[in-house]
Amino acid sequence: MKKVEAVVEKKAPAKAPLKVEKIPAVPKAPVKVLRYKTWEVSNYKDETIEFDAEQIDSGFTFNFFNCENIKVAIPKKIKNFMLNKCKRVEISVEQCVSMGEIIKCERIKLTVGTAVPQVSVELCHQVEVFTTLESKHRVGVVTTASQSCSFKYPKDAGTFDPKSEEAEDSVSVAIPESFLSKLVGGKFATTPEEGID
Repeated sequence: MKKVEAVVEKKAPAKAPLKVEKIPAVPKAPVKVLRYKTWEVSNYKDETIEFDAEQIDSGFTFNFFNCENIKVAIPKKIKNFMLNKCKRVEISVEQCVSMGEIIKCERIKLTVGTAVPQVSVELCHQVEVFTTLESKHRVGVVTTASQSCSFKYPKDAGTFDPKSEEAEDSVSVAIPESFLSKLVGGKFATTPEEGID
């Protein structure tokens, strides 16, 4: 009778996982530079950024990247503006010839003095558009994949009692996030869905 020997595989001892130390990100230096007709502002944090009237032209574009907790005032007519990957920004724009873009941003407060024909809000959270009596009919807002956006405008004189503490002098309207699409009378229609209380 032949002896059968069992073969046992020896496993190598388990290696301890390598410890990967995270190197803290080095904050990038703030940049505010005019390149031809475009102001590029990036990496500002906890500051107020001012533009003098002499620094602004109606053909200028203003681009803001990676800014956080800043206040910006643009007191004259400009061509357009863009905010990209910004957080907690308060921006005041007097007038815009073309459009404003707000992309991948959080907690933005935009105040429009005279007009911005279109504000495009894309992949954002909590964007508030404030208007004046002059601009409230001269601002359009287009949203794409964005949440908690609103449009705020003042009431016309005579539509509220200015002496009453309970009378609101402005209106805040939530911009719909959900839509219902279906065939209606042979045509495909999409309507905003009201929130459910």
